[in-house]
Amino acid sequence: MDRKNQLSASPAAPQFREATRFLKTLARDVLEASRVRPGQFVAGSGPNTTGGTLIRPGGRDCYPAFWIRDFAISLACGLMPPEEIEHALLLTARCQAFVRFSEEILTIGRNFIAVDIQLQPKPLTSNWQDNWDLTSDGRSIQFNDVQLENNRVYRLTVISALSRSGNELVDPVQAVFATGSANIEDVGSISGRVSLVIPVVVSDSTVVDTAARVNGRVIAVDQI
Repeated sequence: MDRKNQLSASPAAPQFREATRFLKTLARDVLEASRVRPGQFVAGSGPNTTGGTLIRPGGRDCYPAFWIRDFAISLACGLMPPEEIEHALLLTARCQAFVRFSEEILTIGRNFIAVDIQLQPKPLTSNWQDNWDLTSDGRSIQFNDVQLENNRVYRLTVISALSRSGNELVDPVQAVFATGSANIEDVGSISGRVSLVIPVVVSDSTVVDTAARVNGRVIAVDQI
C-alpha cells in the first residue's frame, strides 16, 4: 500500500477533512460579515462610495474602516473573488498619502528630512507629519496612518524641499483631493507676492533708508 492510500485509510483523515470544512465555513462567514458593499453604512459612518466592496477588520458593526494590513492578511484565506481583490488594490494605490520628488531628498539621521509639507484642513491624526517612511531610492515620502474626515476637500502643499545634491524646490507645489462625495470644484485658492518696506539705518549716518525691501512669499489656503 502506498503512502497516499495509507493516508486515506487513516482514522484521522475523516476528522481532518471535517475540521477543514468547519474552518473554511467559519472563514466564509467572517468574510461575509466583514464586507462593506457600495452604499452600505457601518456604525453610523458611510456610505461606502469607493465603487466596490471593501473588507474591514472583523465582522462586528463597530469599525467602519479598511486597513491595508488586515486586508493583506485576509488574502491568505483564498476565498476572495478577483473583483474584490482588484478593487482593494486599486483603492490602495489611489489613496496612498505619498509625495514623489525628481531627486533624492536630503535626510539627516533617521528622524529628519528636509521637506516641509502641509495638509489643509488639518487631518484628524495629530502629528501626522512625524510618521513617515522614505522609499529605498530616497525620492518618495509616504505618510502612514493619516486619518481624514469624510466628505472633505483637502489641499496638500509641498512648501519647501532640499535634495541631497543641494537643489531646492523653487515654488510650492499643491495637490487637491477629496474624500467621500465632496466636490473638488467647489473650492479655490489664491496666491501672490508681497514686498515689505522696512527702515534701515545707514552705517555712520543719521539717514534712514526706507527704500530697502524685504521680499517674501505668501501662500493662502482656504480653511474649509
